[in-house]
Parts: sequence; C-alpha cells; structure tokens
Amino acid sequence: MRRFIFLFALVPIALFAQNEEPSIAVEDSTQNTVVQIGISELTKLENAKSDFEKKLIQANKRILELELKHRDDSILLKNTSLYMSKLRADSLSANSRERILKEQLLKSDKCLISVASNFLYIPYEAYSIDSIAIRSFETISDKSLQQKYSIRYSLLKSYKDDIISFISFLSKQQESINNNPFNKDAKDAIAALHNLPLYIAYHRYEDWMATFLGRKIVIVEQQLNAFNGKSKIDFSVIVNSLQECLKTD
Repeated sequence: MRRFIFLFALVPIALFAQNEEPSIAVEDSTQNTVVQIGISELTKLENAKSDFEKKLIQANKRILELELKHRDDSILLKNTSLYMSKLRADSLSANSRERILKEQLLKSDKCLISVASNFLYIPYEAYSIDSIAIRSFETISDKSLQQKYSIRYSLLKSYKDDIISFISFLSKQQESINNNPFNKDAKDAIAALHNLPLYIAYHRYEDWMATFLGRKIVIVEQQLNAFNGKSKIDFSVIVNSLQECLKTD
C-alpha cells in the first residue's frame, strides 16, 4: 500500500539516511522518486496528521456552530426587527388613543365645570348644590382646570353660608338705618357691605354681577347709594327670596 507524504520537504533526507532504525520506502508523488523514512518519523507524521484531522474536525464543527448561530441570530434579528416595528406601531396607536381619550376627558371636565357653574346663576337649592354642582367640580380630573376655576368652586361651597350672612347683614342694616332719623346717607352700611366676605369673594369672579347673589348685591348697593334719609330702606323682598332658598335645605 502506498503512502503519500505531503510534508516530506520538512524532513531532511540526509537525516533519515543516518538513522539506524528500520526504514521504509515512501514514494514522493511530486518528484516520482523513492526516499527512505524512519518508522519513528513516520509515526510522528501520522500522529501529527491525526492531530491535524481532529483539529480540522473541531474547526469544522466550530464553523458549523457559528453558521448556525449566525442563522439563528439573523432570524432573531429579523424577529426582533419585526417585533420592534410592531411595538412602534402599537406605541403610535396607543399614543393616538391616549390623545383622543385626553381630549374627550378634557371636554368632559369642561362640561362638568359648565354644569356646576350654572348653579351660581339660579336660586340656591340644597340638593342641586351639594349633590350636583359641588360634586361635579370634585369629579374634574384635570388639576389645572380645578385651579383655574377654583373661585367658582369656592362660591358654590359657601353658597348657603353666604345667603345666611347676607340675610343677617340686610336685616341689621335695614333696622339700623331706619331707626336713626338723623341718617342722611348710608355710607356706613356701604362700607360694611364692601367688607363682607361674600362681597369680596364675589368680586373675585369676573361674571359675579350675573349670578343670583351677585344680582342681589347690586340691588342692595344701589339702594344704599340712593338713600338720602327721606325714605325708608326696604330689603324685605330680597330677604324673603333668600329665606325661601334656605327652606330647600
């Protein structure tokens, strides 16, 4: 059986010729000549060849692993890319839905403010104020809107107390003015009116003159400014209407 040694050029011929161990003839296929090689040298070459073959198998195995990994990574990368694209699409869709929901929520908040504010323009009615108007304001989710319209909320919260305070003020001033025959004006009563907490609170609201209590305040102030001591002050109509409001409590 022939053996073809491809690494023969690495071993000097003279070395084999001096070796005393048995040698075999090996044909050099590149030169068509026959050379002598020692058994031990041949064994080394065969062992080296076997080692190279093992390393080649390991290298090929590693190459296959890398190819499989590359293929898996490519699939993963592709799947990741598709997943990221889906995430972006879902994110855009979610952002769009969020924007629409926020717009709808803002509209609802503004509607609640409008509903609640309307009760300042009609006579006080306990259930409507406590269960609808105040509750509507407290349901608003937008804190900036709550802050912006906080004056209206405060007026609604103090609506009943303001009516009670106003009745007390009117009754007291009517008696004080009418029982003093020397009064030629109502400057003291006007000053007292301007110092009333409800008067100050209502003047913080830009549309206060159109509200129910605001209209009453305007009428009272006009009567006080018109008083000259020649006639009596009469707040009875206003007081009676305010007392009717309290009966709803």
